[in-house]
Amino acid sequence: MDQIAKIQRVNLGDQVYNILKEMIANYRFVPGSYLNIEKLTRDLGVSRTPVWDAIRKLEQEGFVRNEPKRGF
Repeated sequence: MDQIAKIQRVNLGDQVYNILKEMIANYRFVPGSYLNIEKLTRDLGVSRTPVWDAIRKLEQEGFVRNEPKRGF
């Protein structure tokens, strides 16, 4: 019997994280600019939760910075 390739489950937050990290590496965001979470959710076609998860991970790694009353 032929083996069927198994579908790999990939966490949506991890996918968003990888996309945002690549966008940062490719200078799609101007350093110091504000990240519009709502626009990112629309552009990526996902809810806010995976975007927030990715942003928090990027913040922990030093790729983005949270500025009180301004955002990321």
